[in-house]
Amino acid sequence: MGLSGVGKSSFGKQLSNRLKSSFIDLDQEIEKREGKSIASIFENEGEKHFRKLESAQLRLPDPTHSFVMATGGGTPCFNDNLNYMLDNGIVVYLTLPIAMLASRLVNSYSRPLLGTKGREELEALLAEQLRQREVYYTKAHLSVEMKNMNKERMDAFVKELEARV
Repeated sequence: MGLSGVGKSSFGKQLSNRLKSSFIDLDQEIEKREGKSIASIFENEGEKHFRKLESAQLRLPDPTHSFVMATGGGTPCFNDNLNYMLDNGIVVYLTLPIAMLASRLVNSYSRPLLGTKGREELEALLAEQLRQREVYYTKAHLSVEMKNMNKERMDAFVKELEARV
């Protein structure tokens, strides 16, 4: 889990390959199930409806089977999702400085809560999201700084994760 643009999906795919487990991108699963984009769901049915879909989809995979899941940035903040995640797996909080997130996300039209903001406005929005969500994020079992993530750091993280399983 972590803010938009931190690398949850790409890190999750790499991690699932390393752990020889399946990978689930929660947002992609919702889009597949609903037959429309997350942005379309937000626009046409609203965030409250999306959060219900998200909570239901989060609970579909069998937690007794090994998998890596990339959640949406807001997933742990709604509908007791964080407690469900903490009770059923190892939760990892991915971090990246706000300025780096903003540079990754500027002109990202597919993220419904970010819109088409300029860099300064986007940095302010991300900082506010982090302020609101950090209370959830910091309850994760592990935290990983994504700045300068490389093979050696990934190896060390995999060892730390395997020691917890």
